[in-house]
Amino acid sequence: MVSFALDASLLPIVKFFCNTSLVSIVSFGLTVLLWICAPWLLRPIGKVPTQVIIDNPKSYLIRTQPKMYMLKYCEILFQQAKFAYLLFVVLGGLPLVSRIWWFSVIVSILHLYNMYFVRAAWLFFIVSIPMGPLFSMLIFNGYITVAAAIHLWFYLLLVSWYRFRR
Repeated sequence: MVSFALDASLLPIVKFFCNTSLVSIVSFGLTVLLWICAPWLLRPIGKVPTQVIIDNPKSYLIRTQPKMYMLKYCEILFQQAKFAYLLFVVLGGLPLVSRIWWFSVIVSILHLYNMYFVRAAWLFFIVSIPMGPLFSMLIFNGYITVAAAIHLWFYLLLVSWYRFRR
């Protein structure tokens, strides 16, 4: 029989603080509730962006399909978990300013890769530049729910913009 001993000194020590204030939790909860209801709320209001859908038939969020909203919601939560892992574990050995800078560079480069998949790729790239420092500071201060809510609101406003523009 072979036994393995795990040396605790090899495990990274991550000091992750999550702010559980009533305001941040309630705002995140209301954002999630609105996000879940968004496909049914957006359909009757505004104008269906038929030209956008014809030009890009894979614009499922713009079509307000509920399963795609749920998938995008899970993707955003997964991205927030990746952001926390990147900030606290991968970049954990760097000073705070270097972590924020490298995090912003990495997120911007990943958003630049959207050129192959997304209609508004330049918008995602340009918006990711100030969002990198904002999200990193929010996550460092324990406001990952606020960062996730901002992330969710960005996509909700982007989809709504297609419906409300004339």
